[in-house]
Amino acid sequence: MSDRDKYNYKDDVSIDYSNLLASELDQSVRYWKYAKLHANAIADRERMKDQIDILKSEIDLEIRENPDDYTDTREASILAMVKSDERYKDKIKEYYELNEDVYVFAAAMRSMEQRSYMITNINDTLKHGIFSVPRTMIEQAEARKKAKDSMEDEHRKHMNKGDE
Repeated sequence: MSDRDKYNYKDDVSIDYSNLLASELDQSVRYWKYAKLHANAIADRERMKDQIDILKSEIDLEIRENPDDYTDTREASILAMVKSDERYKDKIKEYYELNEDVYVFAAAMRSMEQRSYMITNINDTLKHGIFSVPRTMIEQAEARKKAKDSMEDEHRKHMNKGDE
Protein backbone atom coordinates (compact mmCIF):
# COMPACT_ATOMS: atom_id res chain seq x y z
CA MET A 1 0.00 0.00 0.00
CA SER A 2 1.26 3.51 0.70
CA ASP A 3 3.73 5.30 2.91
CA ARG A 4 1.03 6.48 5.28
CA ASP A 5 0.98 3.18 7.16
CA LYS A 6 4.55 3.87 8.33
CA TYR A 7 3.67 6.97 10.37
CA ASN A 8 2.15 7.36 13.78
CA TYR A 9 0.06 10.52 13.48
CA LYS A 10 -0.93 10.44 17.13
CA ASP A 11 2.68 10.80 18.29
CA ASP A 12 3.43 13.49 15.71
CA VAL A 13 0.40 15.58 16.65
CA SER A 14 0.90 15.27 20.41
CA ILE A 15 2.42 18.10 22.41
CA ASP A 16 4.93 17.54 25.19
CA TYR A 17 3.53 19.92 27.80
CA SER A 18 6.52 19.35 30.05
CA ASN A 19 8.83 20.63 27.30
CA LEU A 20 6.95 23.18 25.22
CA LEU A 21 10.15 24.62 23.77
CA ALA A 22 11.07 21.27 22.19
CA SER A 23 7.51 20.89 20.87
CA GLU A 24 7.70 24.34 19.35
CA LEU A 25 11.14 23.81 17.85
CA ASP A 26 10.27 20.54 16.11
CA GLN A 27 6.94 21.85 14.77
CA SER A 28 8.35 22.91 11.40
CA VAL A 29 10.09 19.53 10.93
CA ARG A 30 6.86 17.67 11.66
CA TYR A 31 4.87 19.90 9.31
CA TRP A 32 7.50 19.49 6.58
CA LYS A 33 7.32 15.70 6.87
CA TYR A 34 3.58 15.66 6.14
CA ALA A 35 3.76 18.43 3.53
CA LYS A 36 6.35 16.36 1.62
CA LEU A 37 4.26 13.20 1.96
CA HIS A 38 1.22 15.13 0.71
CA ALA A 39 3.13 16.47 -2.30
CA ASN A 40 4.48 12.99 -3.09
CA ALA A 41 0.98 11.52 -2.81
CA ILE A 42 -0.36 14.09 -5.28
CA ALA A 43 2.48 13.35 -7.69
CA ASP A 44 1.88 9.58 -7.39
CA ARG A 45 -1.83 10.09 -8.03
CA GLU A 46 -1.11 12.19 -11.14
CA ARG A 47 1.30 9.56 -12.47
CA MET A 48 -1.38 6.93 -11.90
CA LYS A 49 -3.84 9.01 -13.95
CA ASP A 50 -1.35 8.93 -16.83
CA GLN A 51 -0.89 5.16 -16.44
CA ILE A 52 -4.67 4.69 -16.51
CA ASP A 53 -4.96 6.76 -19.69
CA ILE A 54 -2.19 4.73 -21.35
CA LEU A 55 -3.78 1.45 -20.27
CA LYS A 56 -7.19 2.56 -21.57
CA SER A 57 -5.59 3.35 -24.94
CA GLU A 58 -3.80 -0.01 -25.04
CA ILE A 59 -6.96 -1.96 -24.25
CA ASP A 60 -8.94 0.10 -26.76
CA LEU A 61 -6.30 -0.62 -29.40
CA GLU A 62 -6.35 -4.37 -28.62
CA ILE A 63 -10.10 -4.42 -29.17
CA ARG A 64 -9.96 -2.39 -32.40
CA GLU A 65 -7.12 -4.48 -33.84
CA ASN A 66 -9.04 -7.73 -33.21
CA PRO A 67 -12.67 -6.89 -33.98
CA ASP A 68 -13.45 -10.51 -34.84
CA ASP A 69 -12.79 -11.49 -31.20
CA TYR A 70 -15.63 -9.25 -30.03
CA THR A 71 -19.34 -9.32 -30.77
CA ASP A 72 -19.79 -5.55 -30.78
CA THR A 73 -17.23 -2.88 -31.63
CA ARG A 74 -19.30 0.25 -31.37
CA GLU A 75 -17.76 3.11 -29.37
CA ALA A 76 -20.00 2.62 -26.33
CA SER A 77 -19.31 -1.13 -26.34
CA ILE A 78 -15.55 -0.62 -26.61
CA LEU A 79 -15.64 1.81 -23.70
CA ALA A 80 -17.65 -0.68 -21.66
CA MET A 81 -15.14 -3.45 -22.47
CA VAL A 82 -12.24 -1.21 -21.46
CA LYS A 83 -13.88 -0.39 -18.13
CA SER A 84 -14.70 -4.03 -17.43
CA ASP A 85 -11.14 -5.19 -18.14
CA GLU A 86 -9.44 -6.51 -14.96
CA ARG A 87 -6.23 -4.58 -15.67
CA TYR A 88 -8.22 -1.36 -15.82
CA LYS A 89 -10.13 -2.19 -12.62
CA ASP A 90 -6.87 -2.90 -10.79
CA LYS A 91 -5.41 0.45 -11.87
CA ILE A 92 -8.56 2.27 -10.79
CA LYS A 93 -8.34 0.58 -7.39
CA GLU A 94 -4.71 1.75 -7.06
CA TYR A 95 -5.80 5.24 -8.07
CA TYR A 96 -8.42 5.35 -5.30
CA GLU A 97 -5.85 4.21 -2.75
CA LEU A 98 -3.48 6.96 -3.88
CA ASN A 99 -6.31 9.46 -3.76
CA GLU A 100 -7.05 8.40 -0.19
CA ASP A 101 -3.38 9.01 0.67
CA VAL A 102 -3.68 12.55 -0.67
CA TYR A 103 -6.63 13.26 1.63
CA VAL A 104 -5.04 11.58 4.66
CA PHE A 105 -1.82 13.55 4.30
CA ALA A 106 -3.79 16.77 3.77
CA ALA A 107 -5.63 16.06 7.03
CA ALA A 108 -2.30 15.38 8.74
CA MET A 109 -1.03 18.76 7.53
CA ARG A 110 -4.13 20.47 8.94
CA SER A 111 -3.48 18.65 12.22
CA MET A 112 0.06 19.97 12.25
CA GLU A 113 -1.27 23.49 11.66
CA GLN A 114 -3.66 23.01 14.58
CA ARG A 115 -0.77 21.73 16.71
CA SER A 116 1.20 24.89 15.94
CA TYR A 117 -1.78 27.04 16.85
CA MET A 118 -2.21 25.15 20.14
CA ILE A 119 1.47 25.52 21.06
CA THR A 120 1.26 29.26 20.39
CA ASN A 121 -1.88 29.58 22.52
CA ILE A 122 -0.38 27.57 25.38
CA ASN A 123 2.76 29.70 25.34
CA ASP A 124 0.71 32.92 25.27
CA THR A 125 -1.44 31.68 28.13
CA LEU A 126 1.59 30.83 30.23
CA LYS A 127 3.32 34.09 29.32
CA HIS A 128 0.35 36.11 30.54
CA GLY A 129 -0.21 33.98 33.64
CA ILE A 130 -3.68 32.89 32.60
CA PHE A 131 -4.64 29.44 33.76
CA SER A 132 -7.90 27.61 33.47
CA VAL A 133 -9.27 25.36 36.19
CA PRO A 134 -11.63 22.53 35.29
CA ARG A 135 -15.21 23.08 36.44
CA THR A 136 -15.20 19.96 38.62
CA MET A 137 -12.21 21.28 40.59
CA ILE A 138 -14.01 24.56 41.23
CA GLU A 139 -17.14 22.72 42.34
CA GLN A 140 -15.11 20.45 44.63
CA ALA A 141 -13.37 23.44 46.21
CA GLU A 142 -16.72 25.18 46.76
CA ALA A 143 -18.17 22.02 48.34
CA ARG A 144 -15.16 21.70 50.68
CA LYS A 145 -15.47 25.36 51.69
CA LYS A 146 -19.18 24.93 52.33
CA ALA A 147 -18.56 21.80 54.43
CA LYS A 148 -15.81 23.60 56.38
CA ASP A 149 -18.05 26.62 57.02
CA SER A 150 -20.84 24.31 58.12
CA MET A 151 -18.52 22.50 60.54
CA GLU A 152 -17.28 25.84 61.93
CA ASP A 153 -20.87 26.98 62.45
CA GLU A 154 -21.67 23.74 64.26
CA HIS A 155 -18.58 24.15 66.41
CA ARG A 156 -19.53 27.76 67.31
CA LYS A 157 -23.06 26.70 68.22
CA HIS A 158 -21.70 23.94 70.40
CA MET A 159 -19.22 26.31 72.08
CA ASN A 160 -21.94 28.94 72.63
CA LYS A 161 -24.19 26.44 74.44
CA GLY A 162 -21.89 26.61 77.44
CA ASP A 163 -22.23 30.40 77.61
CA GLU A 164 -25.98 30.27 78.10
